[in-house]
Formats: sequence, C-alpha cells, structure tokens
Amino acid sequence: MEKRKIIRKLKEQGFQIIEIHASIGSTNDRAMEIVKENKVDLGIVIAEHQSKGRGRGERTWETEEGAGLALSFIFGDIAAHQNILGRVTGIGALAVTQTVTELFDLSAKIKWPNDVLLDGKKFCGILTEADWVGSNLRSLIVGIGINISKSAIPKEVLFPATALELEYKDSISKEILLEKLIVNLLRVMKEINSDQIIREWEENLAFKGSEVFLHRDGSHICSGELLGLDDDGGIVILTSDEKKNIFYYGDLHLAVK
Repeated sequence: MEKRKIIRKLKEQGFQIIEIHASIGSTNDRAMEIVKENKVDLGIVIAEHQSKGRGRGERTWETEEGAGLALSFIFGDIAAHQNILGRVTGIGALAVTQTVTELFDLSAKIKWPNDVLLDGKKFCGILTEADWVGSNLRSLIVGIGINISKSAIPKEVLFPATALELEYKDSISKEILLEKLIVNLLRVMKEINSDQIIREWEENLAFKGSEVFLHRDGSHICSGELLGLDDDGGIVILTSDEKKNIFYYGDLHLAVK
C-alpha cells in the first residue's frame, strides 16, 4: 500500500493520529497504547499483518504476512455517548457489509454480535474495546480484521471461514478496500444515535427468522427463532413458550441449529 497517499487522504478526513505498519502484534493493543498517552478524537492504526491479533474472549487470530488487513479506529469524540456502547460493534460490522457490497457486489451478513459472513463463512471480525478513566469513557477502539487471501484463514477455526478474494474470485486492492471502508465507518458512526442504523444492521443480520441457539463457553443459554434486534443492539429470540428474550454483549455466540 502507498503509505503517503493513504496518510494524505486520512489527514483530509480529520484523522489526528495515523500509523501504518507492515506487521504489528495487535492494532487494538497499539491503539490502546496511543489513547493512554494522548487525547485523540479520531485516530487509526493499520497493518497488513498481526502476529498477536485478538478476538473476543482473548481468542487469537493470526494470519500470514500480507494476507489480511487489520485496522483499529480510535473514537474519542463520541466517548460522552456511553448509552450507545451496545451499537458500536454492530455498526462496525455494518460498515464492512456495505463496503463489500458496494465494491464487489457480494452479499455479506452480520453474525451477531461481531462477525461478518460471506456465503455463511466468516471473513471478518470486529473487536470493540473501551478506555475508561474511573467511570468515565475516554475513548472507543473499533478493531476490524479482514481475511483478504486464502492464506489469511487460520488452520483451526471455531466457525467456517473464508477470504474476500476466494468469494470475489479475483484479486483485491487493499487501498481501495481501505478507502471505502473508512468512508462507510465514519458515516455510520455519525449516525450512531439514529434508529435507522439499527434497522440497517437488522436488515443485514444473518440467520434472521431461523431457529438458533445461544451459548456461553459451551453452555446452553437459549434456543428459539431469531426475531432481530432491540434499540440498543441486543439480540431478540422468541422461545417455544412465545416469550421474547433479549441478550446483550458478553461472551455470547450465535449458531444455526
């Protein structure tokens, strides 16, 4: 990727701190280091390779060099809006689905709460983390990891995985992907308080209307029909006793029966 060109465009979009790495341990870890040292309204850490990439629950996600794209956004200018924390991961995923649809005409779906699927297989994961000072939210970090080529897919996965180039059946420009994704994510973040964002997320929700089950670390929590989302980004499941159950973030997983 052409670093100077990317940096110039990011500065024009208002990014205060911009780091681009060929390889890094974790873009989220680096972003957290930055917010501990600086007051940042808008920043980004980009890498083509992570040696210590993380998912939820401290799961690792490592890829071969050059096979993926990892980026962590720093949002300090919305930190006062603590009431929207449940929406952040979902709209990060929404920005990814919109990007691959617009660029590659691929139909991506969001597997609640933090994965993005193509043809039922994961190619992207979102990890949102918060920087707190006491009870005050100082910054939000939205980490996005995308499998670009086949070699980005880990050998051992908990859920079927794929890569953009496998589904698109052609090579992909990381620069074009990055540029469009940034535009889309900045747009949805500006609309984070709107009901329309929840509706857009819900329209792209995987398995909606299907029978699903929720579990935590292998323990069953709930089974039923996936109805959609509530206003805070919680998942709504209708059980066999006609009761609507709402679940929010935590170590929750969604899978088709």
